[in-house]
Amino acid sequence: MELIDSDEAAQILQVNKSRLHQLTRDGFIRAQLIKDANLYDPNEVHRLKELRDEGTTLVDVAAMATRAQMIAYRLERQVTQLLNIIGADIPSADISPEAVVALHLKVEHTLTTTTIPTVTDLMHWGQVFQSLSEEYFHIAAQEFETNEPWLPYLDLSNRLLRTVQRKRIKNDLEFSTAYNYLEMARRSMRQTMFFYVRSTSNKRIAHRAFPESLGDIHEDILSMVSLAVD
Repeated sequence: MELIDSDEAAQILQVNKSRLHQLTRDGFIRAQLIKDANLYDPNEVHRLKELRDEGTTLVDVAAMATRAQMIAYRLERQVTQLLNIIGADIPSADISPEAVVALHLKVEHTLTTTTIPTVTDLMHWGQVFQSLSEEYFHIAAQEFETNEPWLPYLDLSNRLLRTVQRKRIKNDLEFSTAYNYLEMARRSMRQTMFFYVRSTSNKRIAHRAFPESLGDIHEDILSMVSLAVD
């Protein structure tokens, strides 16, 4: 879909450009920053106009957006948990020793760079993090003789999320999507790390390293499997 510039968006909403920019800053409408210009999705612009014409106040719009965001986050968590449980739609990293060494070295090299991540970077590393398995970390541990083969990957994911430009997350839909994908992939990777630490050390150490896994649905299922085996 072709985006529209701020002049056209302001005309549709029947506001001046100053008011349009204020609505954008306040989060009532999103803009994508492309070549130093704010561009808007015409569907979102017309929808905001419809809400205003219906007598919906900006306070109501903010409340609706908050509810929608909460519902979307809850659904994302449920879908992610389901996909992780059934093992669907999750790519697997190459676990040959050569491939593991190459990727591990790439991660360590990327940690030494200071460049700001792009959309392509975020999507690439999101795919990488989501593809990692317990077997991958076992091989990395052997190849690099370390008890914490997962640490560089966790450091890199944290750094990528920390160094992104916050303004772009708010104003650039494509960048925001890539950022959210990376964040989801990081959560999935931390679950994999939890089970790796659990298998190589013990449950207490795993929970201490990844406390958010405590009470997670994966752990509940694992407990039920353990009871069945016993």
